[in-house]
Amino acid sequence: MKWEFGCAQLSLNKSFFESMKVHYKADFGVELDFQQKDPVAQYFVPSKGVSGVVFVANILNPDDAETKFLKEKHSEVRWIDPNNHHISPDDCIPEFAATLEKAYAYWIAPADYSAPPVTNNADS
Repeated sequence: MKWEFGCAQLSLNKSFFESMKVHYKADFGVELDFQQKDPVAQYFVPSKGVSGVVFVANILNPDDAETKFLKEKHSEVRWIDPNNHHISPDDCIPEFAATLEKAYAYWIAPADYSAPPVTNNADS
């Protein structure tokens, strides 16, 4: 898989938000601020047997992501235009475009956004 959203593993005795803050700081050198407490999407990567949920956060120091990212884990960090991203479905996580659309819908109108229920897609 070539492209993915940044991710974090849930840590024992930490909330989703605490875990994401720690991992994003370590992987990308960025500080996160969560305005939305509900996930905007969920995903399952069959080839890895991994599932997760997607949250939207403000990155308080976005310029740092381009220079302070963990180069042992990521070859590149790039900001994308959700309406013009040109990323092939073969090069990203399943449902990348739909997840991007949901995250962007929240970003532009958070008060109008209703988060979908989180379900288990492992059997799909």
